[in-house]
Amino acid sequence: MNNTIISQSTFLTLESYDRLIAAIVEGNNSSVYKDSMKPYILANQLLEQKIQKGISLNKKFFNAILKTKQTSLCLITEPWCLDACVLLPLMRAVEIANENIRISIALRDQNEDLMNQFLTNGSKSIPILFGLDVDSKIVFRWGPRGAEAQRLANEFKEAPLEIKIEQLTAFYLQDLTQEIQEEWIGLLNAE
Repeated sequence: MNNTIISQSTFLTLESYDRLIAAIVEGNNSSVYKDSMKPYILANQLLEQKIQKGISLNKKFFNAILKTKQTSLCLITEPWCLDACVLLPLMRAVEIANENIRISIALRDQNEDLMNQFLTNGSKSIPILFGLDVDSKIVFRWGPRGAEAQRLANEFKEAPLEIKIEQLTAFYLQDLTQEIQEEWIGLLNAE
């Protein structure tokens, strides 16, 4: 991976990303996202808020956050991405638990060179999370979703989009990021 691509990419903070979502939901940012995407963005915002209220960090995950050598966690996503809205409460928790970890968000469609470094089976599937060490070297890559969510997505691959969204949303509300936390423990311990 070319560090130049990372350094030339445009990243947002969690707070800046939240402001972007708010602007879209309030109708103040239609120049980037089509009106047809607004219902998905709004639904994701509501799901994110529900997960934020119910999230709790498991002890192993919390300890991994405290001990990690990663200095940055970078998320590639877009506001309409269902699987990404679930990660935001978890990333907020990471930022609170370890102030030495910088959280950055890159919008996929505005950072094509970066996204092209993280293709999944040749596609621009999101979200993608990657961790950087103190030298800005990529230590891990995760995404576009956890194993159980991927199993559900595969199971409902041929179903109408609304059914797939309904199934994934129900899973995420029941799981409250526990599966993702388990998957990320090993990643945060990577050197």
